[in-house]
Amino acid sequence: MNLYSQSHVNMSLYSLSHVNMSLYSVICQYESVSPVTCQYESSVSPVTCQYESVFPVTCQYESVSPVTCQYESVSPVTCQYESVFPVTCQYESVSPVTCQYESVSPVTCQYESVSPVTCQYESVSPVTCQYESVFPVTCQYESVSPVTCQYQSVSPVTCQYESVFPVTCQYESVSSVTCQYESVFPS
Repeated sequence: MNLYSQSHVNMSLYSLSHVNMSLYSVICQYESVSPVTCQYESSVSPVTCQYESVFPVTCQYESVSPVTCQYESVSPVTCQYESVFPVTCQYESVSPVTCQYESVSPVTCQYESVSPVTCQYESVSPVTCQYESVFPVTCQYESVSPVTCQYQSVSPVTCQYESVFPVTCQYESVSSVTCQYESVFPS
């Protein structure tokens, strides 16, 4: 399965939910073991991130202040998202990752081993996500909009994050994923 695909959804998309800016409509299509295209539309910090090799991904953040990050193969990389939501993402080896989302939406995500993950989203909407086994996940959205979503085994699941930041996440098969982030994120 593609752990990095999942990590991308949680790190990038959830972090946007803390940004005090505009309306977001985000569609991320995770297909097969690797290729992914994510189109982030509307304002705040345009970024293009190309994940190649093990987890090819194209993410287009449009408007405001463009940034380009190149993730290649499985080697360690640091990606700095500047402006409204400065971010440092350190991808090391096949799987361990540490991402520090600073400023408007401070976040610490520690991706360890092949699978287990703990992500602590602080500030506007604190979250703890525990990735276990293949990709069972428990996400606890506290404060602004409490939600619990349980992603179990490899079976398809739909997770609806309601209230301030409505989200629908459809996890299908071992790795293909469709996540539809709609409506206004917390401001």
